[in-house]
Amino acid sequence: MSLINDKVYTQEDEALLSTLLLSVGIMPSKAGFRYLKTSVLIYKKFNGNMSAICTYVAKNNNVSKDSVERDMRTAIENACRRGWFKRFNEIIGVNFLEDGEKLKTKEFIAIVVEYLDDPRSKKSLLKY
Repeated sequence: MSLINDKVYTQEDEALLSTLLLSVGIMPSKAGFRYLKTSVLIYKKFNGNMSAICTYVAKNNNVSKDSVERDMRTAIENACRRGWFKRFNEIIGVNFLEDGEKLKTKEFIAIVVEYLDDPRSKKSLLKY
């Protein structure tokens, strides 16, 4: 169990987050997957400050802040390019993204944080 964002995230929450990232095409074999997962879990602790989040993630993974930013951005862009993000609209229940639209890293993380904090999210993700 993790106390992050003033919320206790359980292993079930972390598993839900992994499932969501996989469902939208973020590949777990890439560093961006791990960095995105950590960033979602600490987003509110750092008040959405991406510089602080990336610095924290970088220090915990012994890599540069630039590497963290690039790997997360690349993971999101690759999923968008392959068309996986169409499912993101279906999963979150809002037509947020249009075809060809790019999503910034902070936007993606903020949406995922809100989704994860919504108690209805577990039920909706089980459909996928």
